[in-house]
Amino acid sequence: MNSDLLDRGYSRRDIATVLSWSDLRDIIDHRKHDSALSRALDPDGWYWNDIGAQLAAKSATALSSLRFWDLMRMGLLDDLEGDALAGYLPAEYGPSASASPAGGNAESTEVQDARAVAESLRG
Repeated sequence: MNSDLLDRGYSRRDIATVLSWSDLRDIIDHRKHDSALSRALDPDGWYWNDIGAQLAAKSATALSSLRFWDLMRMGLLDDLEGDALAGYLPAEYGPSASASPAGGNAESTEVQDARAVAESLRG
């Protein structure tokens, strides 16, 4: 946190004197994805909070899938086995779909209940 304050020209001594507590809350709530606080709160996933990194990962995943389906459509994967085939299987880049964002749970019970109601309405 001290590093994030220093980036803005403040120090911890400025809290409650120069900076109000609401200012401090705003600094925390609107911190950069690569700030020291973000890295401390989510050491394994802070990088994926950047929209550019997410876009690059989704693009690489889509290209991997397209390559696989094109080779499958052309029949070029029929003779491959083992490690040779594994090199052409679609890959998922970025955080896994089951990973929950920092500070949150994977899916709330309200969302699960809503999904169950929607599924029952579909028949």
